[in-house]
Amino acid sequence: MKENEKQVGGTHYKKQAIQTWDFVYQNDIGYLEGNAIKYIARWRDKGGIQDLQKAKHYIDKIIELEEKSVLSKQVEEKLAAMKAGQAECMTAEQMSVHRMGCVMMHGSLHDEQEDAYVIDPRIRG
Repeated sequence: MKENEKQVGGTHYKKQAIQTWDFVYQNDIGYLEGNAIKYIARWRDKGGIQDLQKAKHYIDKIIELEEKSVLSKQVEEKLAAMKAGQAECMTAEQMSVHRMGCVMMHGSLHDEQEDAYVIDPRIRG
């Protein structure tokens, strides 16, 4: 018996035209995204609104991680350019974004000397 022909604990996946795990696997979808898809695909036949809340929880986690990643890349690119003398000091708004990124990534501001460098490129560590 093939694995798609059996299901442990219900029939909510067997009703689907394509099994969720096949869709996730064939499209090389990651764990968090795959779980969101799983809960969305089965919500009417199994968990109702709670499954939609679970899907949203996974999506919220994906958004959280992606926002940190994007912000971190922007900050690192800016710092590298500044250290190489290819960029000017950050504006107050950019500095606020930088500090917010540090807090999001590390839970607090990082090395004070690097912050001083961002404020005044003449200060080198």
